Amino acid sequence: MSLRPYRKSWHLSPTVHVTGASPVKTDNFDTYPEALREFVIRDQLAKLRIERDLARACGFDFRVGVRSKAHKEALEEADPTFDGLIVVMNWC
Repeated sequence: MSLRPYRKSWHLSPTVHVTGASPVKTDNFDTYPEALREFVIRDQLAKLRIERDLARACGFDFRVGVRSKAHKEALEEADPTFDGLIVVMNWC
């Protein structure tokens, strides 16, 4: 993961932008088969934990935007520490 400063924020990956606002994970989670959903949730949570901890260490608020309620619920169920940090952004 490479970090580069960008207007008082950090770009952590092509799909995540951490500022005082929200990173957005854009994918079509609802179309994935169950086995792929489980893999995606494990993979995303591992990365999100790092991103959350880094954002907090740098004094930023941390939120994650996802495209669907199912994606939000799957992330929160797999790791309750993200409860309240994930928002559905149905305009993505």
